[in-house]
Amino acid sequence: MTAAQAFGARENIEDISLSPDGSKIAFIMSGKGQGNALMTVDLKIGGAPKSAVSASGNPERISYCEWVSNARLVCQIWAVIRNKNLNSERAITTSRLIAINSDGTNLKILSVRQGTNAEYYSSYGGQLIDLLPGDDGVVLMGRMYVPESDVGTLVKKTAEGFGVDRVDTSTLRSTRDIAPTDSASEYISDGTGTVRIKGFVPQVGAGYRSSTTKYSYRKSGSNKWDQLSSYDYLTRE
Repeated sequence: MTAAQAFGARENIEDISLSPDGSKIAFIMSGKGQGNALMTVDLKIGGAPKSAVSASGNPERISYCEWVSNARLVCQIWAVIRNKNLNSERAITTSRLIAINSDGTNLKILSVRQGTNAEYYSSYGGQLIDLLPGDDGVVLMGRMYVPESDVGTLVKKTAEGFGVDRVDTSTLRSTRDIAPTDSASEYISDGTGTVRIKGFVPQVGAGYRSSTTKYSYRKSGSNKWDQLSSYDYLTRE
């Protein structure tokens, strides 16, 4: 390997974690080109690492993976794409959250699927908010909803914006925790399954958003949101 090759070489191991009971290891290993793969090792059985899921790097890549039970992980897949269907050659970043068993079985897409009648395209796949250690394989996650309507029928999905759902990663059964709102941008939990802080970006004029993210909080046992702070990414104040 030349000095230039060594300088430009990617890390072989990008991320590593231990299952809650300490019986398994998961790590993201670099692959060919920009590709990578989620590898797992069962410490009780031993043997060589096994690939649970891989990404080609053209364009999708695995960003991170988190254990949600002793046998299951949630991973973020992201990509930079140029989508001609969006009538634009501008590159956009898109992401999706998936769940998969450590042996590579029962892969599920946790992000909300967008139908062909969606009113617009959302590239954001959601946010893993709380791993809910007391609920095996269930997570609290932020999900992006896009309204859908079918011309000539009464079928219509009106939910829009960023909300919070409690999702079973094996069955995809979910319950609404916080209703989606168009201005919401971020949620933070207390680590025990309750969202206590939310960030939202107000609209200023038609089609424009403020440069300021406002944060609210709620006290334990309360559903009332009170003002906490704000941050302007332009002035960094």
